[in-house]
Amino acid sequence: MTFFGDSLYVLDDGECSCVLKITLDGEISVLVSEAQITAATDNGGAGLEGGIAVNQRAEVFIGDDGDSPRDSNLLMSTSKGSSVSLFITTQELEDFFPGFGQPILLGSIAFEGVDACIVADIPTLSEWGLIAMVGGLGIVGLLVLAIRRRKVTA
Repeated sequence: MTFFGDSLYVLDDGECSCVLKITLDGEISVLVSEAQITAATDNGGAGLEGGIAVNQRAEVFIGDDGDSPRDSNLLMSTSKGSSVSLFITTQELEDFFPGFGQPILLGSIAFEGVDACIVADIPTLSEWGLIAMVGGLGIVGLLVLAIRRRKVTA
């Protein structure tokens, strides 16, 4: 399971073979069904033992071991479960592990170095910048005052 935003995402590898979304209010819904996983992978069924992770853009990544170890895939879904697609296929995993045989996705997945909130730096002035700005405004003020005095005396 993993937590993101105000929801907990849980893999159910039992009867449901689905991804559940549980809100902090206790509402439970099926985010990704077994039918969606089967359609995306063309496997005979879902074996959700490979973990789940959610990135900053609320994309859900699911490790599916399929109905046999030969069917291991990584899937990607939207946070609403409206689309499910293959992220990494069985063949890509096998090509990555030459000589190791068939990959079996059992365990969990996570993202490295993901910040929950990315805040852009707001440019500010240093102490010396503030002093220079006040000095510049002071000089402008003195010039305006001098011009007004000339107009009054003229």
